[in-house]
This record gives sequence, C-alpha cells and structure tokens, in this order.
Amino acid sequence: MLNKIKVTDIELSQGIATIEGLENYDELQGLVRLFGTPIGYVKVPIKAGKVTGQTLSQIILEQHNNQIISQLLQNGLATPATKSAGWRFEDLLTLSPPQYKGSLPLVSVAICFSDRISDLTMTLNSLKHLDYPHLDILVVDNTPDGKAEILVTTQYPEIRYIRELCPGIDWARNRAILEAKGDIIAYTNSGILVDSGWVKALVKVFAEEENVMAVNGLVTPAELETESQILFEKNGGLSRGFETKRYQIAPGSKIYPTFLRSPEMFGTGFNMAFRRSLFTEIGYFNPALDADTEVQGNGDLEMFLRLIKEGHGLVYEPSALVRHQECRSYNERRSQIKNNAGICSALLCSAFNYPDERLPIFRAWLVKAVSQLVNFLLSLFKANPSSADLALAEVEGWLVSPISYLTAIRETHEILVEEGFSFEKTSEQLEVSPTRKPTVSRAVRLLELNQQIEAIADATDYANTRVFVTRDGSAIGYIDIANYYQSITIPRLKFALVEKFGLTLLEPDADANIDFLKADAIAALMQQYEGKRKKEEKIETESLPANISVSVVVGTCDRPEDLRKCLLSLAAQTSRQIRPVEIIVVDNRPETNSASRVLVEFPYIEFITEKRAGASYARNAGIAISSGDIVVTTDDDTIIPPDWLEKLIAPFARPEVMAVTGNVLPAELQTKSQQLFESYGGGGLSRGYKQFEGDREWFDSFRLHSVPTWLFGGTANSAFRANIFSDPEIGLMDEALGPGMPSGVGEDTYIFYKILKADHTIVYKPSAFVWHTHRREMADLNRQLSNYSKGGVSYHLTTLINDGDLRALFGIFLEMPKWYVARIIKRILGWTDEPIEIVLKEIIGYLAAPWFLSQSRLRVNREGFSSHYIPVDQRTTTSSELK
Repeated sequence: MLNKIKVTDIELSQGIATIEGLENYDELQGLVRLFGTPIGYVKVPIKAGKVTGQTLSQIILEQHNNQIISQLLQNGLATPATKSAGWRFEDLLTLSPPQYKGSLPLVSVAICFSDRISDLTMTLNSLKHLDYPHLDILVVDNTPDGKAEILVTTQYPEIRYIRELCPGIDWARNRAILEAKGDIIAYTNSGILVDSGWVKALVKVFAEEENVMAVNGLVTPAELETESQILFEKNGGLSRGFETKRYQIAPGSKIYPTFLRSPEMFGTGFNMAFRRSLFTEIGYFNPALDADTEVQGNGDLEMFLRLIKEGHGLVYEPSALVRHQECRSYNERRSQIKNNAGICSALLCSAFNYPDERLPIFRAWLVKAVSQLVNFLLSLFKANPSSADLALAEVEGWLVSPISYLTAIRETHEILVEEGFSFEKTSEQLEVSPTRKPTVSRAVRLLELNQQIEAIADATDYANTRVFVTRDGSAIGYIDIANYYQSITIPRLKFALVEKFGLTLLEPDADANIDFLKADAIAALMQQYEGKRKKEEKIETESLPANISVSVVVGTCDRPEDLRKCLLSLAAQTSRQIRPVEIIVVDNRPETNSASRVLVEFPYIEFITEKRAGASYARNAGIAISSGDIVVTTDDDTIIPPDWLEKLIAPFARPEVMAVTGNVLPAELQTKSQQLFESYGGGGLSRGYKQFEGDREWFDSFRLHSVPTWLFGGTANSAFRANIFSDPEIGLMDEALGPGMPSGVGEDTYIFYKILKADHTIVYKPSAFVWHTHRREMADLNRQLSNYSKGGVSYHLTTLINDGDLRALFGIFLEMPKWYVARIIKRILGWTDEPIEIVLKEIIGYLAAPWFLSQSRLRVNREGFSSHYIPVDQRTTTSSELK
C-alpha cells in the first residue's frame, strides 16, 4: 500500500514558508508557481508532520532555477520599463507578468457530464471562482435519464442546461458547438476543478496568437489519496509538462512522425479550447470514435491531429490550469488506461481522412503495438498480479477501439446528417499560394532589444524567418522561427529570445560569461526566497567548527579557459572567510604550459605538476601534499556557487561521516551531445535532489546485486576526511582506474566502495551542487560513454579481484547487458532519441574492458604508484601555509 501524498500549491512570490499539519501524509507534492504561472512539481518527504521552508526553498531552487529564471526573463521582456531603466536581474524578481488589457470576448464553457452528480457539483462550484467577466456556461447532460437537470436548473440558474441523448462524449462536445454563444469554446468534464485564472489564460493565447485555433492546458492531480491515484500519477498522469509548446506544420505538409506516435502530447479533452469558427472549416468531433462507452477519449486526439494537418496552430499553455480527481479506485485506473490505449482508433480515423498519411500512421501504429505487447509480456514476470491486468487493459483498448470505430461509422454518420452536423471539412484545404516561395524560404528581419518588442507582420510570404537581434545597434545573434506564412507574435518572439540568449539578455557585454551570470542569478534567487524566510524562521543547520581546515584539489588537463572560470568561482567561496582553505591545482599535462599561464593570475594557489597521465595520479599528487583536515576534489570544467564548499563539508560535523558528495548539474545544454549526455542514465552526472547516505549496512544489503556506489556521484564534487587516505583499508585512489587510463573511469566508485566496506558513512548532499560543462562534440561524447562502459566493468572486476566480492558478477553479466538491451529496445520502439551507435560503442567498450584494465595495471607497474599520504602531524615539513 502506497502512503498518501499531500498535494498543494507553492506560490514563490508570497515567500516559501514551512507547511505544517501533514501528520497523515508521508510526502508532499507541491505545484510551484511564480505569479500564478506553473513552474513544476517539487516532491519532498514529510518529517514530524511538516516540511520546512528551508527544505522547500533548497529543493525548489535546485530543481527549478532554470525555469524560474526563464519566466522572470520573459516577464522582463514584456515590460518596457526594464529596457529604459537598464537590465538587472534583481529588478525582475518582483516583476509580475503584465496583465492582458485587450477586449475580453464571450467564452462558452462546456461541461460534458456523463457520470456522478457529486463530481459535477464540485466542478460547478469551482467555476464560481473564475476570474473572467464574460462567460456562457453550459452543462451538456449525456446521461440517458437526464440525471443533472434538477441540480443545474435549481441550484445553478445562471448555467444553461442542455440534453444530448446520443451516448458518447463527442456527441456532447458537438452539441456544445451548436449551443455555444461565445467565439471561443472551452471544454472540461465533471470531476474537474478549474483554476481561477483558467479561462483568462486560454483567452490570452487566442488574443495574442490570431493564427492559433486551439489551446490546451495543464491538468494536475487534485488529490493523491489512494494507491490508484498515486500509481496513475507516477506513470505519467495527465500532465503534459510546464513549458508552453506550439504545434503546427506548413500547409500541405505531412504530420511529423512524433505527432503520430504520441498524439497525447498535445493535451487532453479535460482541458481544451477552440475558436468556434474552426468547426465550420474542418468539421465537428467524430462521435464514431467514442461510440463504445467502454473505450473513450479518442475524439479529442483525432481533432488535434486534424487541425494540425490542416495547417492550423495548437498551443499547449500550462498557465491554463485545471485539477483532476483522477482514478480514485483500481477499476477507474484500469478504465483510464484502457481509454488511453484507444489512440489506435484516432489514428485509424486520420488514415481514412488523409491518404498521404497512411504509411506514417501504420508505422506509428506498429511502434505502439509492439511497445504494448512488450509491456504486457514483461508484466507477466512481475510479482504484482495487477501489473499484468493493467497491461492487458491497455492491449484491450488497443484492439477494441478500432473495431468499435469501424462498426459505428455508418450509424453515427446517419445521425450526424439528420442532426445537421458534419465531421468532414467544409472549406477547401489551405493551399500554398503559387506566388509564395517554397517551404525552405526564409525572411530576414531585425529586432532591437532596447526598443519595445513588436510582432513581425510582414513575413507572411515566408515559411521561416531569421531575426537578427541587436542591442544599441550592435548585433548579438539571431533566432530562427518557423512561422509558416503567418505573422510572428510577441509571445513567440519572447520565448525564442529567452530560449536562445537566456541571461545574456541582461548583459550589454558581448563577452559576458554565462556561467557567472547564472551563478549570480541563483544567488539572487536564494536571497529573494530564502532571505524572506530567514527573517521569519530560525534555521538550524549542520555546521563545522571554523578551525577545521580544507584543501581543495583541482585536476586540470589542458583546458585553460575552463580552469580560469573554475578558479574564479573557487576564489569566491564564502568558506575562505570562515576557515583556513588552500587550493591546489595539479597539472596533468604540464608539457603544454597552459595551466601555468593561468596560475599566474592566482598567486595564492598552490600549483604542482604530475607527468604521469591519469586523473587518479593527479588527484593523489594533490592529496599527498594537502594539509587540510578535509580534502575536496573537483575538476577544471566545473563552475561552483559561492556557498558550495560550506554546504559540502557540513555533514562532517558527524564523526561517522568519512565522505560527502554533491550534485553535478549541466552548465549548458546547447549542443546535441550535451543534451544526450544529460539524458544518459536519467540525468547525466546528477544523482538526484534528495539527500541520502550509505553505510556498511547499506553496503551489505545488496545480496543479489553489485554495490551501486555510483549512486553517490563522482570525484568532480566530493570531499573526504584526510585521515582515510592513510588508512590501509582505504588508501589513495586506484591509479589503474579513472580518466586518462585505458580502463576509462571507476576511481571514484571504487574509493566509495572501500570507504563503505571499512564501516564508514558516505553522505550525498544535493544542495552542494556544481555546474559542469558537458562535452560539446559528439566524438567526445562517444569516447566518454565508451570509457564509462570500460570503467563500469573495471570497477566490478576490481572489487572481484581485490576484495573477493562475488556480487560483481551480477554487475558484469546481468546488470550491464540488461542496461544496454533495454536502451536499444527503447530506441527501436521510438521511446528515446538516443543514437544506437552510441550504445554499440559502449558495448564494444564493455567487451574490451578486461583487456584495457590489464593494460592499466601494467602501465601502473611500469610508471610506479603514487606517493603515500602522510598525515600532517607526522610530516617533517609542511607543504605550505594555508591560505
């Protein structure tokens, strides 16, 4: 039985306070909002019936700093005053999005009702709180006995009551089109709680984007009280993310394969809105798709595909928010899964309507069919019998929905004609004018940042537009927008500017360092949200006495610019004002002299060289001369927030802690290789946002599994008590493992292994994070991931040979092959975009790993081992005076 999860909103502009009264829950899921705009979820364990404001602010800023910064920048772009007064990030912190000041059209809100009166009552009560002046609300009762009539007519006289006798939700939706008075029709269902700003958010998109014909919004859970609700949400729920998305294709083009494979990405019928004029052009909802009451939910998806195929725009806008009382019971969850699988009928309908899409649709159908069959077969081997039943429900929906659709076509067509509906488009399909240029044509336009941003209305003869961006007349770059012969609206320009330039929009200097800009922005966010809280709360945190000294060892390998940025961020550490801190740079490629030239700028930093190639050699050399009570390791390609060091070493206040690791986040995601790496293993170098720890009990708990010490991260962000390096059970890092050696990686995972085996504790502290610059080129990424495979096997072989740990065999012969096969299958099924050739190169590294490990051992035997670490109080001379 899963424990209940408390669902709540967290509005950042009101400060982040402690949430109490949570004794009946084990976890909190907060919807983070900024001036009402949804930013994302934050999930926090509940302790002693509460979640502290400190914990909330820490996790929110770690997980959602990018989204918060982007939203603030878009708010700033929409406000002329920020340009005339100059750009400062601090000025944006309290800047709310400008309110829409145009005329507000009449909006018809249609609630399609077919089930419980209690659900309808809940929805109608939530509509009372809508912040919108011109509403035409109607309930379309699709029950056979008119179940909702008494409720609506007696208790909600301001709401119109409509009967639709033909069973099926698409009949109800079509009836709403005929009865609606507004130019915009917003659809929802009974059992939905609408946000007060729901309609206004929908209208804002329609008003600002005249070419958009449909807007879908965010659906979040209203509660997570039952096991079925929690599992449904864990498996994806109804949310489609927290980023505004625009879907459109050029008129006459084929639908993108990703749209066909996953039409559910567009949104859901629980929260959708259309211009009423759309239906006179492309037709009504096709009720044959929902004739079988056992399999519903496909008419909305077919409508989304149809309007996109006809060249219209569809926008997913998360600010248009509703909440759903989803799947309270197992039967409701099974029914929802079965309905979701009915996508097959929507694809079949689209294939009938558009012959040129039949082959792509067949491919999409095949991918879906194979994936569902695989899911069903895998579920048979799971211990929980409900897994197989739910997978079977998915297969049932996939098989039943097209059969129901085919048998219902004739019957529904006759009724449609009789009732005056049409689901065939009534106007000619939009053709590309012969005077227009081909779809590869591109307009060129100019945008000056220090002037009010205006829509680009004169690019309608072009499919694409390149907009060169200037500041005070000097070009800073460009943005490309696929406008498909339509004007480019202000919201699209704002979004593209923020996506392309980010924080550099704030900096007139063309050579501004994005890493420092981001660090400053995060520091400002921490001051804004944590500063308010600290005035109201007394914060008790782990602290380390000020007399505890720290040595920071930085390995570098001919990356002078990265090294300079890293050292600048280390120089700004607040720890240097609190305790003795020395910084040691070890040059592992001294023949280039690149590091020595950088170190001229930092005379207070200790600089040594290590000619023997290998990260372990370099780190060991730095550790050997270090004089701190704690030794911290990081790499030259990291950028470090000012409070990083104090956060990282805080757990050493506990005597049993011998190592602490922190989170590693991407400094940029600009190239394909960086994006692929960040998705590798579910998060690149990050190990998540929840603090955890391991000890000897954790180490011994893996009986039929290799010890996953990689869960703690790596030596790009780690700290150790210096005395462990003189412990004969632990010692220095294994020179045969790690970057720069044929074995690839593994020096960090193995030293973590030895620390745990020696009955010590390791703490993973995600709040102590660093920014890492991922490899920018695909060739470098291929080499890195191949090294990961070699290093994984090398780590397992080392624990097997050196420590006699037979659990390593599970890692080598079961876990790693399973990992490769799963990724290949997911790629074949279209679930990921990861190139298969990357996985194949990893497999080659996996197979060759024993040979490379042996070569690494031979090389260490030839070149010698590192100098032993001698505790400071046993040395005859000190390495240097702590800075």
